[in-house]
Amino acid sequence: MNKTAILLLILILVNGEELPTIIIDIPGLPEGAKPLEMVRILSGKFIMGSPENERGRYVWQDYSGMAITYDWPQHEVTITKDFYLGKHEITLGQWLAFMGAMPNYSTSPLSGISNDLPITKVSWFKCMQFIDKLNELKIGTFRLPTEAEWEYVCRAGTTTRFSFSDALECVDDVVVGEEAPSKAFCEIMDKYMWWYGNSHFRYYDIRKVGLKIPNNWGLYDMHGNVFEWCYDYSQKTYMRSPQIDPKGPNSPQNPASGFGRKVIKGGCYCSNASECRSAYRASEETQYDSEAIGFRVVLEIEPPIALQIYDNPTSTNEDYTNKTDFDSAGERNLTLRWNIPAWDGTSWDVYVRDGLGGYQFLARAALDANQLDWFPGAANIAAKFASGPEFGHVYRFRVVRLAWPIGPEDVYDQTAATGFAMESATAPDLAPPVMPNLNPGQIAVYDDLLGGNDLAPQNGSGSDADKSTQRAIQIAWNFGSNLADVSDYRVLVKVNEQGEFQPLGNTNSGNITYYYWSPKETFYTAKEFSPGPQTGNSYRFKVVEFNPKNKVNAELTTGLLYYTVE
Repeated sequence: MNKTAILLLILILVNGEELPTIIIDIPGLPEGAKPLEMVRILSGKFIMGSPENERGRYVWQDYSGMAITYDWPQHEVTITKDFYLGKHEITLGQWLAFMGAMPNYSTSPLSGISNDLPITKVSWFKCMQFIDKLNELKIGTFRLPTEAEWEYVCRAGTTTRFSFSDALECVDDVVVGEEAPSKAFCEIMDKYMWWYGNSHFRYYDIRKVGLKIPNNWGLYDMHGNVFEWCYDYSQKTYMRSPQIDPKGPNSPQNPASGFGRKVIKGGCYCSNASECRSAYRASEETQYDSEAIGFRVVLEIEPPIALQIYDNPTSTNEDYTNKTDFDSAGERNLTLRWNIPAWDGTSWDVYVRDGLGGYQFLARAALDANQLDWFPGAANIAAKFASGPEFGHVYRFRVVRLAWPIGPEDVYDQTAATGFAMESATAPDLAPPVMPNLNPGQIAVYDDLLGGNDLAPQNGSGSDADKSTQRAIQIAWNFGSNLADVSDYRVLVKVNEQGEFQPLGNTNSGNITYYYWSPKETFYTAKEFSPGPQTGNSYRFKVVEFNPKNKVNAELTTGLLYYTVE
């Protein structure tokens, strides 16, 4: 899996807590251009929208006489998950690194073309293409912020019109009979945002990102400079009740007008100050592009990878990892759930290890599912396990992401065993068996990383048949040694029972008790064996254990394996 490195920096204090930022390593970024720096946003609650008496809150009447406002009415919103958001809008330099060409500006920005200008003249669909490129880095899931996430971050804990103050506008929206805005308010506003009052009301006068003061959470240009696309379709049915992670409607509410309208937030250099307020919202057609609209991106924070075991499909309150599930005779259920990232895979195979045996195929989960229910008669369960979990047994589960070719990073094991017993019975012993699935003094040959039965038992023989694209053998062993006293394992092979054992490869670590032999060269492999096992050959393997003084502790030899390709 190609995971591009990211640099972690601690830069910002929010309510006494350090907010980390990360820098995404973008291949091909022009020299001197700003990197893609992202700030971690903590989950929380806020009041979204504006009060009816907020200065600059624009209300108009539609053809039916209904009063319409661009702002949401005030309502509580809960953001349940942390996420990263771009410290700046996506810049021209970052766009060029992925997309290779500038947008077709009808007029060049008056401030001059620069890699650190926010990218504009990009439709919502074009933003999606850029995000697809980011997701190819395999760092995680990038996307546009939802409207609620955007306003949450823009406000940065404030409830005022702008994140920096309740300032009156300097030019527009002066109410008859009220005192004109003071010079001091104008100076405050100019420190935090680009708007027509300080960009001379000149269209195409986009400014470089990061020239103004950031908000309390370290985000720049949340007010003014350019509008920003959000994920949500625009809607006119305004919510007033509390919401949790709202995302807007699933389809456009105005399909007659093109492909639907998406929300834009933040105002721009050509906006009056009221349109730069935290609550202000507008929308544009998804295919529309403008010199005044750009975007910034979210990087989702994946929860720690976990494979958990529950009593039944509706259970959510107890994970039976390292515990025993007691069921009645008529309710033999176990449910597996996992949050393993899909990456290039769309489904998962599940394996089970019963006691000291090797892992065996249990079932293939439904497409895009992250749950498997195991009970008598359950769908997709292998015939051997179709009667459900058995009382008095100890199980370990393994989930394999189907992203060919399968490598070590695609295999996820349960962290500890799960016992299964009848009600009122004695819980089985959950003490972990000696790994790797073998008793001391044993060595085994498995089909591949997925384990299974020993294909070449000691003092015996067996066979393995693989597809040509999945040629692999795993040799696993247990010398019964304290791994702290082991420096390395050397793996030797004898081909077709001819001659002496030859060096196949080694682990370079006493903590690794298996060797994976395939053309992918997961471990160091001698050059002559690097193409992997070959059809028509027989193999016998010997593993030699070395202590820290590079002296032989012991040796183990497998049975004979006949290898063919399907």
